[in-house]
Amino acid sequence: MPFKPNADHNFPTVRPDVEIRFGGLLLLVPVLRDDQGTNCIVGVLQAQEHALKVTVTDRGSLGSIPTPTGRPITTPFKIYAGNSGVTKFVSTPVETAFPGTERDHPRDFRWSLDLKALHQSSTPASSPGRLNLAATLSDGLLFTALRTEPAKLAIHLKHPSTGLKCWNRIAAELGAFIQLAANQKLTLEWEDQGTRKLELAKGGGTGGEGYLVRIDNLPDDASAHDDFEAYYDYAIDTADPRYDLFFYRRIGIDIGAGVDAPCMSGAQDGDGRT
Repeated sequence: MPFKPNADHNFPTVRPDVEIRFGGLLLLVPVLRDDQGTNCIVGVLQAQEHALKVTVTDRGSLGSIPTPTGRPITTPFKIYAGNSGVTKFVSTPVETAFPGTERDHPRDFRWSLDLKALHQSSTPASSPGRLNLAATLSDGLLFTALRTEPAKLAIHLKHPSTGLKCWNRIAAELGAFIQLAANQKLTLEWEDQGTRKLELAKGGGTGGEGYLVRIDNLPDDASAHDDFEAYYDYAIDTADPRYDLFFYRRIGIDIGAGVDAPCMSGAQDGDGRT
C-alpha cells in the first residue's frame, strides 16, 4: 500500500508552517486509517551506537521550543492537525515510472530507499528490540529534503543475482511539508506523567518563519558502520536474498566502494525504485 500521491502532483511553492525532517536510521511505513486516509508510522531501527532525538526549533530565531514539562518529548508520540491525511509528493502520476535522473523532480519522495519496492513480500520487523515506534504522523506531504550529489558520490545497487545498477542519486534526508489552515495548529502529543501537548500555530515562529521538527536516529560517534545492512538486521523481515548498496567517492572517476553509507531514512512503501 503506497502513500497516496498529492492531488496536483506539484510541490508547494509557499513556505511550510511546519517542516518535519527525518534523519538517520528510520523507516517510514504507510498505514491505512478508518477514514481511508493514510498515516505515516515512523519506526526507529534499534541499531547499536545510534540514539533517537526529537527537537522542535523556531525557524526564525533558530531557538529551541520548550515542552510544557521542560523535558524532552518521549516516544511514541503523535503528530496531527485534523484528519486530512498524509499524502506523498510525486511530481508525475503514480503510474509513471520513477524519473531517476538528477534533472527530474528533486522533491519526489521516491528518491528514498524503499525496502518494499526491493522486497515485495517483506514486512516491518515486529520486535521492538529491532524496530520501535517513534511517531505517528497524520498530516503532511512527504518529500525528499536532501539528495546525494552524483558529481561527488556514485551509488550502485547490487541485485543478488543480476549485479550492479547505478542509482545516480538517493535521498539522504526525507521531510514532511505541513501547511496549516487559518487558525489551525499542528499538535505533538505524548505521555509523560500524563498526556502532554505541544501546539505549533499557523504563522508562528519569529517573523512568521514557522517551525522545524527534527526526528533523528544518528550514531553516537563517527565510527564506521554499514547502514544499509542495518535495514535487514533491524527494520524488515524477508526471506529474499539481500541487496548490497555501494557508495563510491568520485575524484574524476570512481575510486572504489570505500565510503560509508549515510545514516539515511528509508520507506516501506512499495512505490519506489528497484
